[in-house]
Amino acid sequence: MKSKYLYIIYPGGCGGNHICNMISLCDGFEPIVQRPNYKDWLFQRYKNYNFKERPIRFVNAHPTDNMRGKGHVDYIYERVTKEHALNPDQTLIVHGHLANFFSAVDKGIIEELGTDYLGIIMDYPPKESMPWNRIQAYGYHSPFQNYELPLMISKTQHPNKTVLCIDDSNGFHLDTVKFFTPEGSQYLRKLLKEKFEVELPLEADVLHSIWFTWIEHVVNKKI
Repeated sequence: MKSKYLYIIYPGGCGGNHICNMISLCDGFEPIVQRPNYKDWLFQRYKNYNFKERPIRFVNAHPTDNMRGKGHVDYIYERVTKEHALNPDQTLIVHGHLANFFSAVDKGIIEELGTDYLGIIMDYPPKESMPWNRIQAYGYHSPFQNYELPLMISKTQHPNKTVLCIDDSNGFHLDTVKFFTPEGSQYLRKLLKEKFEVELPLEADVLHSIWFTWIEHVVNKKI
């Protein structure tokens, strides 16, 4: 199932950037950031990431340190040029929290991008789960927690006109608790194959193993 855009919508602190990084390894997808030898660069960034020396709240899979917030959908034209965003060579991964998508809808960005999209919705984790504990460690409290399928977003000024709609016909729900396991990349692989006919390469398992080590450090202080 091919689309111009893949929207990934996730609660803060729940691994959304990491999912974007892994999917960017798939055939037919744009890199998250423009770098020579992008895949090698991404692997080296994960492997050389000195998570033990960082404050807990800054241990994350953001592809660059200066992308906090600016990589989200409501700032998509700062991550890539507007011309490239509207005419990507391959499927462009567009991501953010619910608040970012609400903002992008009000700014008219979603309408500019058009209707050729698929979507992944990560749910808000239950209390005492591993992703919930990560949120607590970060001290991040989301203003929205209704990360559910179907998801419909309208402009604030026109609440009766749906601008963005993700449901079972064009998207899927991802269980954040299942993702926060050593087998999380395999879980994602199964969903991508079943729902979108997209093959997540085995290299993604390497990234996920590294990332999960960071998460254990953040949540359990094991390392």
